[in-house]
Amino acid sequence: YQSTYELLQERLRSRIQENDLSVQSDENKEIKNDAVKTQLSTSDLEFFQCDDRSCSSSPLPAKKSIIGLLLEKTDFVIRSDLAAYARFAASDIKNGRKLLVFYPFAESEPGSSKCFSLIIYAQCEICISDLVGLCCYEYARIRRTNSIESVTQYHLLMAEENGEVDRDLPAVDGHRLLNELGACWSTVALEKRQNLNYMGLTNVVVYTISGKQYEFSMDSLDVPLQWLRDQAIKRRIEDEGQDFMSDCPALQEYVLETMNQPNVVLDLNKPISSTASLEFLLLRINSLFCLIYLQYIFFHCLLSS
Repeated sequence: YQSTYELLQERLRSRIQENDLSVQSDENKEIKNDAVKTQLSTSDLEFFQCDDRSCSSSPLPAKKSIIGLLLEKTDFVIRSDLAAYARFAASDIKNGRKLLVFYPFAESEPGSSKCFSLIIYAQCEICISDLVGLCCYEYARIRRTNSIESVTQYHLLMAEENGEVDRDLPAVDGHRLLNELGACWSTVALEKRQNLNYMGLTNVVVYTISGKQYEFSMDSLDVPLQWLRDQAIKRRIEDEGQDFMSDCPALQEYVLETMNQPNVVLDLNKPISSTASLEFLLLRINSLFCLIYLQYIFFHCLLSS
């Protein structure tokens, strides 16, 4: 027979085992319930979740350049030979020369019988030939047409404010500067030359010791050589910048020679026609002396040998 103590111990062990089993079953139920709740909550969130389009990363529209925007707004491009004269327009109209320019060859505006005209503001220091190009450029820009011939086909005549052209007076020399003309020369007309075609122009070429060459289409050779030299220097500055000009005033003097008569400096006050040549060499004075000295050394070496 078992003692009372042993019976109590056995009874306690059985009770403890029963409690352990019940606790484990309760824990398993809670775990299952939590898993079900988690699944339900996740599915509910997914079901009710809305896409926040404002937070989603969408590609930004590409920025367009100013040139691109302008090209979208226009389908007309001015000819390059005309567009080159746009730089002669006055950037500040207060310091520019105001001109009323008539275009007798152009069609009148719809509903108007007056000759087509434009107000143009030009730089005061440009020559008349550049002003002719500026007038052609402004006409092409405003009328949106390239149906205008080469700039060399036109010249400027004086006109009245009502558009009447004074054809009794000759056209102003294209090599004169605009600021040399008085205030009365502010109303002009752009007309096509009648007695000169493009093929009748004479090409004058100026070479430099750096190998560059500059061509000038001349309607007359009765132009001072000084003008030709100054224009060649101006074109070289446009190509190479101001760096090629020395800071020393004594080294800024340039002269002209004909290509067929080297070492003979031309008188810049004489016209181009006096040289009987159409090809010239632009030389700095100190460069000329260096060339003469090198030639002297060369011939001296030949004679001594």
